[in-house]
Amino acid sequence: EWNLTDVETEIAILLLRGFSQKQIAAVRKKSLRTIENQTASIYEKSSMRGKLEFISFFLTPLLPEED
Repeated sequence: EWNLTDVETEIAILLLRGFSQKQIAAVRKKSLRTIENQTASIYEKSSMRGKLEFISFFLTPLLPEED
């Protein structure tokens, strides 16, 4: 529903696995700037403000309800 490209989907998965942008750049053999731009696009398309909010979106439904 966010219309991520295949590359953005791959980067999103790496972000969810805890990789830093620098690590993703090394794994994908791309410049850090390219990964920063693609990550910014992921956050924009998902209406998230950053990595923590992005990860929280996926983790929150898995956590027990708060009393």
